[in-house]
Amino acid sequence: MNDDIVEDLQTRLAYQEDTLNKLNDLVVLQTRELADVKKQLALVYKKMSDMSYQLESQQDGGVDSEVPPHY
Repeated sequence: MNDDIVEDLQTRLAYQEDTLNKLNDLVVLQTRELADVKKQLALVYKKMSDMSYQLESQQDGGVDSEVPPHY
């Protein structure tokens, strides 16, 4: 009887260790993916900021906002 209990506990422990290893691998993968997404988002913010600056420059009398002489 005790042997059955010990064997059952060992089996459960093995499954738990396997589950923990799989979860750890998943956390590592998601951490990497999150870092990549943060980098991409930073690039998007920079591009939007650059575009906003260009629009403001044009509206404030930049060369591109001048009306051609024939108008």
